[in-house]
Amino acid sequence: MRLDKNWWAARKAYVLWVVIVFVLAVAIARYFSAHYRIAIDTQLVPCLDARVLLIDLDDPKPVIGAIFAFTAPESASPVYPRGTLMAKRVMAGPGDTVSVTAGGKILVNGTEIARGMPHPSLLSLQERDRFYGQRLLKDGEWWMVGESATSFDSRYWGPLKEEQVVGRAHVIY
Repeated sequence: MRLDKNWWAARKAYVLWVVIVFVLAVAIARYFSAHYRIAIDTQLVPCLDARVLLIDLDDPKPVIGAIFAFTAPESASPVYPRGTLMAKRVMAGPGDTVSVTAGGKILVNGTEIARGMPHPSLLSLQERDRFYGQRLLKDGEWWMVGESATSFDSRYWGPLKEEQVVGRAHVIY
């Protein structure tokens, strides 16, 4: 069986095209995995109005009002093991005064930013008192809050250290 030269030339061009597309796909995938992560929230009751987030690892400096991903602080255990990836909205930063009232109001510099703290109601009066009060955030401390009143966030485990921030989270869905 004899093959036509044009047949081989067409096959070579096709193989070259497939190799180029494959190399480009691998390069794009490597770049993406070095700079981004996809996070999927599987909670039954989400704390943010988002199910899928794109985390930009190159943007780790918290910005008030934006959503950021971070590793769970030690004070979040045993609910979340240390190092668990979480995402919340940054509501206060260094120099801000945060107040948590017994009525469940969370204030930043006197302005209410969130309401609701159902979890301490399960505790004794003495145990509840440790959640309430006022604090001035130090350099490198950030106050992270979910959009849901049932969110387990800084109102329970306190400020987050800046070195625990992984990157800015953008809502995809």
